[in-house]
Amino acid sequence: MKSLRFLAAEGLIQTQTQTGPGPGPGPDPDLCGVSFNLYPLLFKACFLHERPGLLHTLVRGWPLPEISVQKLLGANADCPEDLTSCTCRLCVEALLTGLKDYVLSPSSTYSRTLGVVDLTGFRDAEQPLCPCGCSLGRWGRTQLLTQMCCDIAEALQAPDAPLQAFRTSVHVLLNGFVTGRSYEVVAQDYVLTPSSTYSRTLGVVDLTGFRDAEQPLCPCGSSLGRWGRTQLLTQMCCDIAEALQAPDAPLQAFRTSVHVLLNGFVTGRSYEVVAQLLDLGNCGLGRVDMAYLCNSLHSESLVRLDLSGHHPLASFPSCFHKLLTRCSSTLTALTLEECGLAEEQVDALSVAMAPCQRLEELRLLGNPLTSAGLQRLFSALTARFPRMRYVEIPVPRECYPEAVSYPLDDGDLLLYDREKFRESRARLMAALEGAGRGGVEVCTPLTGSYDPDISETSNELGASMLKSFNSVVGNFISTIADVDARRSQGRAED
Repeated sequence: MKSLRFLAAEGLIQTQTQTGPGPGPGPDPDLCGVSFNLYPLLFKACFLHERPGLLHTLVRGWPLPEISVQKLLGANADCPEDLTSCTCRLCVEALLTGLKDYVLSPSSTYSRTLGVVDLTGFRDAEQPLCPCGCSLGRWGRTQLLTQMCCDIAEALQAPDAPLQAFRTSVHVLLNGFVTGRSYEVVAQDYVLTPSSTYSRTLGVVDLTGFRDAEQPLCPCGSSLGRWGRTQLLTQMCCDIAEALQAPDAPLQAFRTSVHVLLNGFVTGRSYEVVAQLLDLGNCGLGRVDMAYLCNSLHSESLVRLDLSGHHPLASFPSCFHKLLTRCSSTLTALTLEECGLAEEQVDALSVAMAPCQRLEELRLLGNPLTSAGLQRLFSALTARFPRMRYVEIPVPRECYPEAVSYPLDDGDLLLYDREKFRESRARLMAALEGAGRGGVEVCTPLTGSYDPDISETSNELGASMLKSFNSVVGNFISTIADVDARRSQGRAED
């Protein structure tokens, strides 16, 4: 339920008539009398009702030290609706152009305190939530932000550049996505915004040439072997990642990319540094492997775990239960695709997952679960996992012909009864609604999950593949022509 404050903010934006992403014909929305603590409410209301004009004015005169998409658009006490997946093109463009004007325009009502703009909270969805139905993906946001930085850099070179712009420093955090089509504008921004006396050209650090000797050649007599180098490098990466989260993180650090090549050596003592995402799908793990995994120190820090292609409840149930217990305080995503999970194993799976109260995502595609088994599983999910927000379920076993065997091959994957599947899904969704968990996303992506990056750059990928194909065919034809010319020349000489 929305608070009275948020309802008042919605009423205020309804009185504004400007709808463009920036200052257009007519006066800008008047915010002189608005208290600074109402800006976050107006920010979310603008995204909810798609008011880019007012949003631009809000950001241009932002009075608070931070703009965080996760905090402003996420679910909160004033408005429980989560808008982080609302990447409306008009609103995102209004946000970034408003930020540009914040830097270049004089302050009006409040002093300049904005120091961090965190855009990493945006989540790209397959179906846009905005009324216009047009979203701006990660690639588009990267291009727009870099273009805005170029515009600001050029504006600061002008003789009439505002003096306060040189005193304004705003750190923008963004999950960037650079491709061949956007490389030019990103490179231009890199050049126009130098970070030091010398431009940053370091791109690769190759450490693979080190050879470990029995007797160290250094004067100190102490060497750092392959294990030590691996641990030191991974710890350094963790330190850099933590430093980039700080409000005073240097802006040039987000533009610096260095590839480090290393012959790594990971043991149980060093794996704890890197084991937050563990993908063991179809790795053929045995009982000894699982025993080592569930007893190792790094099992306590797992955030995402994928055991697809194994049969944990049939082959090593005690190790599986122990592993989930040890990582229960950190685990947020569990994938068990094609693990042979049947109806009689649902209760055992629920008991094994019970300690994982932080679990947010569960993927169970490719398992021969029946509608009754899924119903029991959903009853456990609604009762024991308060943070669950995303579940991938398989098509129930009875929807396929009896002759079909698991794991399903590509020919049988789509040969299921659509009507039975819709009825089964409707019952599951009704169970979620009845338990007050209607916000949980349930899907069955038989042909693959939605990838926003591929969706956004599919045209570029197709053009690149066509260009490569044309190049290969052209080279082949040229080679044939050269061979034919040589043969003709040889015959003429004979």
